[in-house]
Amino acid sequence: MKLSETTLLLFAVSVIATTITGCGGQEDHRGHMHGGVPALVSSSPVDSESLVPLGETLVVQLSTELIPESIAGSVELRDASGGAVPGTPALIAPHTIGFDPLGPLPAGELLTLRLLPGLLSQTGETVPSPIEVRFRTESSVRAGSLLVNEVYPGTADANGLPSSTPGDDQFVEIVNVTAQTLNLYGVVLSTAARPRAHVFERLLLPPGAAVVVWVDAPAGPGAVRASSGSLSLVRSTAERVSLESTELKSPEVVDEVDFASALVAVPAADDESSTRLVDADVGDAAGGQYARHSSAVGAIGSVSPGARVNGISYPTP
Repeated sequence: MKLSETTLLLFAVSVIATTITGCGGQEDHRGHMHGGVPALVSSSPVDSESLVPLGETLVVQLSTELIPESIAGSVELRDASGGAVPGTPALIAPHTIGFDPLGPLPAGELLTLRLLPGLLSQTGETVPSPIEVRFRTESSVRAGSLLVNEVYPGTADANGLPSSTPGDDQFVEIVNVTAQTLNLYGVVLSTAARPRAHVFERLLLPPGAAVVVWVDAPAGPGAVRASSGSLSLVRSTAERVSLESTELKSPEVVDEVDFASALVAVPAADDESSTRLVDADVGDAAGGQYARHSSAVGAIGSVSPGARVNGISYPTP
């Protein structure tokens, strides 16, 4: 991923426009651009921008021309947890810095590009405190990357916790069926009665791992509580469970289970879930069929939150 000629051209045009409209003459412009404390003029992406493409090259234009040797060690990109995102900063114009990430940007992340004290103008001035540009990248969660693997619409105990409200044991199990870690930020879980039953915040789900959205979540990795406080699932053909990835230019339905479909067996008992006949298997011979848990091949018990039907646990976030 290299700085494109188009990117350079756009910033060259921006520099010319700034010179024409913002300076009183050539000598004033030169004095302004060579000396003084570096200040942010423009950036791409802009501060607080969302849905930034994962292949984006980051560019910042400053108010002064810079000493090239001061670039190294004075520009960094950090994720929401403070971890460094690897990449190479470079001076692409006398007052313009480009940051070329090493590979795609992390998906669904709030990232911060920071220009640190130590970045010097041609006359030796530096920024007194870091200049920061924050932006959020688009999601990498696409149709088919997550599966709704098990749905429990019952009211019998499933979480091992004392029950205070009917339905507080309900859950939906979701599995990452890709070969990459997915950030579930912005993924929305909906049920027929509750369109936004759960909206995921930042959660990194490894390949083959499962997360279980509960009404009342037991302690432990891979278990989260529904952000709305309820799933409102019903044990009937009226139920529909869907996942939608919203942090995209065009949101996508990732997976959907319609209990009215001939492929879905509604649980016959109140203590039983509907589970994918072939656990978390894309393109299985059963064609995405959902069975009553106790009738699935090799099943142990009537529910298996966070595990395959045979009780073998999935990896967790």
